Amino acid sequence: MSARVILKQKGFTLVELIVILSLVSVVFFLVASFFGYGLLSFRALGSEAQVKMQIEDLMNSVVEDIRSVNDVDVVKDDSGFIQLRAGNSEYTYDKSTLKVYKNGRIVARNIASFYVGIGADARTVNIVITGKGTHRYYTLTTSVVLRR
Repeated sequence: MSARVILKQKGFTLVELIVILSLVSVVFFLVASFFGYGLLSFRALGSEAQVKMQIEDLMNSVVEDIRSVNDVDVVKDDSGFIQLRAGNSEYTYDKSTLKVYKNGRIVARNIASFYVGIGADARTVNIVITGKGTHRYYTLTTSVVLRR
């Protein structure tokens, strides 16, 4: 009689390894895309919040300077260059770079429009600031009544 020896095989076949590796790679891809999308959303929200804060800070600074001196001088030209003088503070908007300067120092970036107008009664100063975010525009509007 012939003796049969049965060996217990341990391990995986090549096909089993390839199937497992492909499944693990699909799961890894799904998890990585989930976290990647979350990171992009977080960055976009951070950028939008920064634009909102910049236009709020700029508006507060302009209003505070106008109220402190109770007088303004607005100079505009056709190229989109606006100057606002309120006492010792001078605000300059450069439309080509989308920046607002205060006394030569940058105070806000990504400003799509910076409008300052004096009302018909020469006592009301209307200010409109629009900031350009990643996905949308944000606008703040206010009016300051001068005490003369």
